[in-house]
Amino acid sequence: MPRNYDSPIRDARRAETRQRVVQVAGLLFANLGYTATTLRMVARDARVSLERVTAVGGKPALLLAAFEDAINDGEPLGLIQRSDIAPAWAGDSLGEILAALVTYVASSNERVNALTAAWSEARRTDPELAAAYHRRMNDMRTAGREFVTELVARGLVDPHVDPTAIADEFWAATHPTQYDLLVNLAGWSPERFRTWLLERTIRLIPPPETPDGATAT
Repeated sequence: MPRNYDSPIRDARRAETRQRVVQVAGLLFANLGYTATTLRMVARDARVSLERVTAVGGKPALLLAAFEDAINDGEPLGLIQRSDIAPAWAGDSLGEILAALVTYVASSNERVNALTAAWSEARRTDPELAAAYHRRMNDMRTAGREFVTELVARGLVDPHVDPTAIADEFWAATHPTQYDLLVNLAGWSPERFRTWLLERTIRLIPPPETPDGATAT
């Protein structure tokens, strides 16, 4: 009777193939756009068969996987648990927490900028991707609101703020299209974008006032 299990080596090879296919698909979507990219192109550049590509997914699934891999950068966790934010979160400095948050957001914007453009193109003709785009953008908005709510609960932010209103403004400021406008079209450097975003975020998320009326840091 044959054994009904996958060996660790086979699992590792499957994961490696999946990663390579998704990375190649992401590069093609980013460079050529969604419509111009074909699964045969993905198979050719990934140096695998078309059957192996379709086993990973069709074009919509590959686009979504490429976006998630790029924005998460290997860490599919909530904002607070990310290794690039958690150390600052463990402290009591609002400035350090916001700096870590903005550094992550600016870097992720750089990684997903072209993929966001491809997704925007695709959702005009693909209802599945249009719905997925709507869900993902709302997830980002929700993550921002939860982050601000946690800051308020820790006493690091003015308790009178409206977390939803702040999250909406932060979500709009950190949307990848802002990076596209300011870096790709206006010619800003990524560092200038990060500095601008940090200054805007600090103004947007105010610390509580101290008993003498000064602003806490």
